[in-house]
Amino acid sequence: WASYDYGNFTFAVEMVDTEFDGGSDIVGTYETYEQPLFDATQAALALAGLPALAGNEFAPGGLLLDDLEATMFMVYYAMGDAGLTVRFTDGTYTGNIPGLGGLELDYEKFTISPSYAFSDNVFGLIEFSSEEISGAGVTVDNDTAAVELIYSF
Repeated sequence: WASYDYGNFTFAVEMVDTEFDGGSDIVGTYETYEQPLFDATQAALALAGLPALAGNEFAPGGLLLDDLEATMFMVYYAMGDAGLTVRFTDGTYTGNIPGLGGLELDYEKFTISPSYAFSDNVFGLIEFSSEEISGAGVTVDNDTAAVELIYSF
């Protein structure tokens, strides 16, 4: 993670390169590595006419994550009590589906998030994200929105 402030702007970049030990690290809580990865894997298997992974999480017999490489770029612009954050993430997941072989998925996510500080203790934001996961000739798009109201004391 590296960041640089210039006037009202903050620029940041984060790089992740994680190799799991020979595929023996099964991702048990896939929320950590983005739920859409699992959804895209299921979609890719369905379109290829292959059986779906068992259960709704990475588990024995499911996807083994071998490598995760990702880079995130962020720009934040402060305007008094208001702000605007723009993030872009580009990455590659490499894994193995037991009995089916290797799988490589490309991942891109674009997020825009306006925010506002209502007071010293209340902060709110709206976040819009668009994700694209592609691999094995299949592309899965996912758009999400979130609203957050944060109260600190």
